[in-house]
Amino acid sequence: MVITSMNLLEFSLTNNREMGVQVKRDNEEDKEIFDKAIEEANLIIDASKPIITLNSEKINEDKELEIILNATDQKLCKRLKSFRFIAAQRECLPAYAVFHDTDLKKIASQRPKTKEELLNIKGIAIKKYEKYGEAVLKIVNEFRD
Repeated sequence: MVITSMNLLEFSLTNNREMGVQVKRDNEEDKEIFDKAIEEANLIIDASKPIITLNSEKINEDKELEIILNATDQKLCKRLKSFRFIAAQRECLPAYAVFHDTDLKKIASQRPKTKEELLNIKGIAIKKYEKYGEAVLKIVNEFRD
């Protein structure tokens, strides 16, 4: 048996356990070492399973369906982007710090009329609402194509 490790995951870069040994199963002197090496390898494998699962679940969570807007929703989205641009300039922030494009597309397609409806959109938290929510709702509610 030859045991080595490869740091393929971020977790293993900071929490790795290195081994570099050669052990022969049929050698009576190495039998105990061989069994302990198998046990250690199994511990490493078992410890990494939850991390791999969590990372793959996170990747799947982050993949959102692309939002396709009709022509009217695109016009509303442009108005929301104009608002975002002005707000970002006023606060010396990058535009994405005000709202991500995805958030604006969700707002344009769902057209929330109330605070509760706006807060039900994934990505819009209470702090975002407190800063920009009333202005966004005004734009949506006054929008005419």
